[in-house]
Amino acid sequence: MLLILFKNIKRKLKLILLNFQFKGLSTQQIFTKIYKNSSWNKKSLEFNSGPGSHNKELVIPFLEFVNCFIINKNIKTIVDLGCGDFNIGKNIYENTNQYYAIDIVPDLIDHNKKLFKNSKIKFECNDFINDHIPEADCVILRQVLQCDRYGLYFEKNKESVSDLINFSDKNEDDILNFKKNSKKALRIKYDWDHITVQYISVFKSL
Repeated sequence: MLLILFKNIKRKLKLILLNFQFKGLSTQQIFTKIYKNSSWNKKSLEFNSGPGSHNKELVIPFLEFVNCFIINKNIKTIVDLGCGDFNIGKNIYENTNQYYAIDIVPDLIDHNKKLFKNSKIKFECNDFINDHIPEADCVILRQVLQCDRYGLYFEKNKESVSDLINFSDKNEDDILNFKKNSKKALRIKYDWDHITVQYISVFKSL
C-alpha cells in the first residue's frame, strides 16, 4: 500500500515538474523542446515520437484497421495531424493519392522531408489548432479525441473503432458540433496555467 502511494506521489511530482518546465512556452516551443531533449525516448539519437508510435502491440492493430478502412471507404486523400516522426504515416500513405503530414515542430518536418521523399507525401509545419489545414477525405488525429461534448473516445480495439465510425455515419449533426467546438476545447485543455492548477490541486489532496 505504501509502495503504491509512493509511486503515485513520485508520478505526480514528476508531472508538476514537467509542467513548470514548459510554463510560458508556446505550443511550438513545447514540442520542439520535447523532441530536442528526446523526452519520449531517451535512447533515441534522432527525432522519436515515443512508444505510442513505435510499440508494435499498439501500432500493428492500428495500422491494420486504418489501411483496411482506407481501402474499403476508397479514401484518396488524408490529413495526418501531429504526424510526429512519421513511423505511423510511412505505413499508410501508399494506399492514398495524397498524404498531408502536419506537425508543429519545424526541425522535425525538415527531418521528415529529407527522410521520406515521395510525391504522395506533403509535409507541412502547421499549428493545426489555429492554422488552415488542407481539405481531405479523412483526418488522422491519434490519441487526441475526447469523450465529451468536444469529441469521441475509442478504445484500442477494432470493435470500438468500428462503433465510432458507425456512430459518425449516423450522427452527422453531432460530428459537426464536435468540429465546431474542438479548437476551443484543445486550447482550454492544453493551456499550461489550467494544467498547473489541476496538478497542484491533486498534490494538495495527497
